[in-house]
Amino acid sequence: MNRTARLLPLPLVLLAGLLGGPPAAHAAEAPRVLHGTLADGAEYVVEVPQHWNGTLALFSHGLRFPGEDSPAEDAYSDGSRAALLAQGIALAGSSYSGNGWVVEEAVHDQLATLDAVETRVGTPSRVVAWGESLGGLVTSLLVEQAPDRISAALPMCQLGGGGVRLWDSYLDAAYVLDTLLPAGARPAVTGITDPLANLGTANELLGAAAGTPAGRARLALAAAVMQVPGAVDPLAPQPTDAAGRAEARLRWMVESFPVFAYAERGDLEARSGGNPSGNVGVDYARLLRSSQQRPEVRAAYAAAGLDLDADLDALAAAPRVSPDPGARSHLAATASVTGDLTRPVLTLHTTADGLVPTWHERAYADSVAAAGSSDLLRQSFVDRAGHCTFTSAEVLAAFETLQSRLETGTWSVRPEKLSRLAAALGPELNSGGGVHLEPAFTRHHPRQLARG
Repeated sequence: MNRTARLLPLPLVLLAGLLGGPPAAHAAEAPRVLHGTLADGAEYVVEVPQHWNGTLALFSHGLRFPGEDSPAEDAYSDGSRAALLAQGIALAGSSYSGNGWVVEEAVHDQLATLDAVETRVGTPSRVVAWGESLGGLVTSLLVEQAPDRISAALPMCQLGGGGVRLWDSYLDAAYVLDTLLPAGARPAVTGITDPLANLGTANELLGAAAGTPAGRARLALAAAVMQVPGAVDPLAPQPTDAAGRAEARLRWMVESFPVFAYAERGDLEARSGGNPSGNVGVDYARLLRSSQQRPEVRAAYAAAGLDLDADLDALAAAPRVSPDPGARSHLAATASVTGDLTRPVLTLHTTADGLVPTWHERAYADSVAAAGSSDLLRQSFVDRAGHCTFTSAEVLAAFETLQSRLETGTWSVRPEKLSRLAAALGPELNSGGGVHLEPAFTRHHPRQLARG
């Protein structure tokens, strides 16, 4: 997918970077570009500048849907690629051996790509792992599992709460809708054997629900238990009124939620050997009570003339979903961080990310604290809607901060400083979707996932 297109508020603009165009100036000499194929069929690419300073940036890309083109990728954007090469930093990354939920394979392929760099180019003096979305989780796993090879890590819009909690939260929303929406054709919530057909059924169901007050109320409840933020358009100011936030959540639930809950889950189940998600013992009334969205949900129910308490009772009485133990264990083993850090890590996340809400950053920080590694973690946030909707300049500011930590032993992630670093990179790197975007680093304190 074209990276600028990812800025557009369209249904599948989900896995993406909000990126500026190419920089005004390029490195004087073209880099040496190496391509290759790993033993499992994954492709890799390496770019080495003429005056390499010994640092390698190992990039892990986000999830690509089954059937989607999957070239090797070594940078977040054209702008960040050119800027890092101009600094003398080499770049590398792989395609992974497949598409979909390939966390385990991606970790293997990224380390194999590093092997290829060492064989064909030489051993880097420093390796900075960086990646977005699913690749952000891969980045966190790399720095934990291979600290002898990774010097520092920049996970962006990562699944810091791990795969089990991510997919449980999607199950929660799907369960609410499956239980409460009117009788009729239903998509499978688990046990998905035909993802595309299932997605078509889900789109019809949720689209119809969005056209009625009752359906909108129940979509609002589903969004609340999943902690969907109240903003969706990265190019527009975030709504400050309840009606605007409710409309943004409705739009996200109809346009973006279905492809993961009803299609990509099928790929997850195939790779996990069954359904890894469950909701036995979950109290949805408690989840709503703890939600900041509770007033908006009550208002939607009142507008529809529905009894919210009756719906919560129906959820409490409905049959629950039990995970397949082997599948859940596999997901936990392959897509969970420990928080045990021995190398510096700087995370980057947008504040209104519906796909991977910022409770993932709270969960990651809690894991790191429990492991006694908080001195090696800093977290930064960009005040913008969307998933991975950073400008090239914002990413480069974070990357520069991480390099400073390696070189000086100190780092500052004050939003004012990060925004100044980004602004100094010029207007072309501070843009996206054809418009100028001011650096938007901000202070943010993520809430915990209410489900636990």
